Amino acid sequence: MRLLVCLMLAGPAVAEEIVVTGRPLPLPPGAGAFSAVTIDDLSVPSGRLDAALRQVAGLALFRRSDSRSANPTSQGVTLRGLGGNAASRALVLLDGVPMNDPFAGWVAWPALSGVADARVTRGGGLLPGALAGTVELFSGTAPARVELAGGSWGSARAAGALSMAVGEGALSLGGGVDRGNGFRLFEGGAVDQATPYAQGMVAARGVVPLGEGEVQVRLAGHEDRRNRGLDGADSRVRGADASVRFVQRSGWGVEAVVHGQLRDFANRTLVADAARQSAAVTLDQVKTPASGWGGSLELRPAEGLRFGGDWRASEGVTQELFRYQQGVPTRFRRAGGRSLTAGVWAEAEGEIAPELRLVAAGRLDHWRLRGGFVEERVLGGASLLESRAVGRDGWQPTGRAGLVWRPAPAWALRAAGYHSWRLPTLNELYRPFRVGAELTEANAALRPERLWGAEAGVRFAPLSTLSLDVTGYWNRLSGPVANVTLAPGLRRRLNLRALRVWGLEAEARAEMGRFEAAVSGAFADARVDGGTVAPGLSGLRPAQTPRWSASGRVGWTGEGAEARALLRHQSALWDDDLNTRRLRPATTLDLDGAVRLTGLMWLTLAVENATDTRVEVATNGALVERGQPRTVWLGVRWGR
Repeated sequence: MRLLVCLMLAGPAVAEEIVVTGRPLPLPPGAGAFSAVTIDDLSVPSGRLDAALRQVAGLALFRRSDSRSANPTSQGVTLRGLGGNAASRALVLLDGVPMNDPFAGWVAWPALSGVADARVTRGGGLLPGALAGTVELFSGTAPARVELAGGSWGSARAAGALSMAVGEGALSLGGGVDRGNGFRLFEGGAVDQATPYAQGMVAARGVVPLGEGEVQVRLAGHEDRRNRGLDGADSRVRGADASVRFVQRSGWGVEAVVHGQLRDFANRTLVADAARQSAAVTLDQVKTPASGWGGSLELRPAEGLRFGGDWRASEGVTQELFRYQQGVPTRFRRAGGRSLTAGVWAEAEGEIAPELRLVAAGRLDHWRLRGGFVEERVLGGASLLESRAVGRDGWQPTGRAGLVWRPAPAWALRAAGYHSWRLPTLNELYRPFRVGAELTEANAALRPERLWGAEAGVRFAPLSTLSLDVTGYWNRLSGPVANVTLAPGLRRRLNLRALRVWGLEAEARAEMGRFEAAVSGAFADARVDGGTVAPGLSGLRPAQTPRWSASGRVGWTGEGAEARALLRHQSALWDDDLNTRRLRPATTLDLDGAVRLTGLMWLTLAVENATDTRVEVATNGALVERGQPRTVWLGVRWGR
């Protein structure tokens, strides 16, 4: 709050525009061969980055709930119907730094603020973990901005950002707090309560010229506390991030990054009785310290040629109390391990005919798993289990290639193929977990997931303010990690034979004076091939994977007022791998607007889920978890 007060007192003196790039190397021309969507405006009524990214149809978190009420471990992101698992199958980068959790692969969305724009590239990427696509986030450099708002369910949020010139460079500060009493997830019994949350983050970013390039430094910290609708069902995420990036744009293009992540996650799981009159603790994940370290280097010695290498090391250990009797834990578990991926890659592109450009890339990775273990013992007593996983390693070649043909200025036709991969997370390999009465066992023998895919698309852009993109694709994911039901109340992580998906995607954008509009739609026909491991799953859809998704956004900006509307739809989906628990379709409407009061001061009004649609998030067959109901926000904004 002190930061926000300082920003308010800074006054118009800091409103002068600061021109500092702080950006990565520019995209090579060959990037146009792959399906990508750029989001220039990430503002949405909830103020949530995860909600803003869902404007891209086909991009989904594991569940429909957002980063206020969901269990943080269900906040992994995927694309193109490649779901069915809470771990991310897409790689999230902020200023070139991986943001996926080093232990479990999910994303701490409340930790990501100060993001100005995003680029979502669908399909297999060059980096490990970019199995279904890559979500690139870019920090912004704004003069000064403060937002204060209050809303339904006792909600309140405050955020601020300030940038100032420092010599020939710049310093940006930002932070925010967000809290609320939450809403009831279940229309249940006496044991059910609201879902209070309290979240905060702070970040500092500096850009300093160095020779013919610049150094970009980012430091950030965050804390996220949530409750899951039962007294004591609390979770906590704490983290710190640091990164240094060097960018040189003249001569040889150079981009070098080193980064580090520290995380700690705690979570307590409760299960309610059938009448929902009482609840008991089944698992207390006391803490999960984890760390991730890495670096990357990209060189561009000549036009159309780039190559580089990168590495990432992850380590984490969960510490849990379980097997409760009369409310008292009787056993203690530790589980975790270490993983490492390192690889080199090269990409070349050029015109092979007039207006016909070819791009091709190859990559070779080495992966290693070490120190995997599970220990269980009676509290204050004897050891019950001491399991040590055999260390494993391997090599993984991948690559991609694409063509883009521009037969006329307004037209671009493209085709691409790719092979990508993902190493199972430490969480999937070593940590069993329980949700309610369902136990899911870990599996230290899980193999890496591998994806083969192809796509073709067309872009029509007769004007700089009008465009239409249509893409068709086919994917085959070999060895997908799934939570497979073995018996009632018991599941285990296993590699299935395959997951096959084909689909269509379309985006249209238009700007007409003060109006803008964008429409995004996606169809994904995803089918499981369980093989001999789970033959009963063959032909079914993966859990939490809709067949249809769409979004539409319209906005108007005037001299002293602005307004936007965001409509989103998801078709029905299944909550379980056996396709027995159906979640009905959901269509939501979000509205927001602002009116200038004076100078740089604005009055803001926003409504999430304006029609109060019942958004079904999860179900056990008898009870349905609900997503965010109608929420009204009123606030003020100072700055541009």
